[in-house]
Amino acid sequence: MPSSSQSCCWAVSDSETASTADPQGQGVVRTEAGNVPYYARTDILFHDDEWAVIVFYRPPECVREDFNLLAFYDVPDAFFCAPATTTGWSLRENGPAVDPAPFRMQLKGLGAVPVWLVGWPEMQAAANDGVLTTSELAAMPSLLKGSASFYSESLIIPRKLTYVANGTLEEGSFFHVQASSIPGLMSMNVAVVLN
Repeated sequence: MPSSSQSCCWAVSDSETASTADPQGQGVVRTEAGNVPYYARTDILFHDDEWAVIVFYRPPECVREDFNLLAFYDVPDAFFCAPATTTGWSLRENGPAVDPAPFRMQLKGLGAVPVWLVGWPEMQAAANDGVLTTSELAAMPSLLKGSASFYSESLIIPRKLTYVANGTLEEGSFFHVQASSIPGLMSMNVAVVLN
């Protein structure tokens, strides 16, 4: 997650911004959050003992071939990789012009969220040099590509990131992924079920 010293831009228009109040009466700015400045959930490599899971917020085929997914943010290029595969909302204390990132975000899939599963040992070896590209992922022998018909993600900075994805792999089997992470504590729970 970006710190206040990192530069990151979230694309929102005036029509996507609305002020609300939180339960304690503090002002909060709510923005639509489907247009995120990254391609895939790669800031944390979610995995169990067998599988690593990559959820794409944009079509994998429009990710720049030379882009390092481990860098996570790609401003402004990620905004031009369309269409987004999720929609949702985010909350900021002061709005996107002041806050580099939201303190809370909720995303849901738009019906066909790309999900790639790769063998965890392969992923570890590939990411060991600090660079991971979509072409590198696509060349992995263990790669299983799927599409989540249901996707829900909740992010509360700095406390917790959770997501659930259900869908079908290209070869026809069903997958279910439930993942959560508590940043800073390196606590991760991931369950991948294939059948």
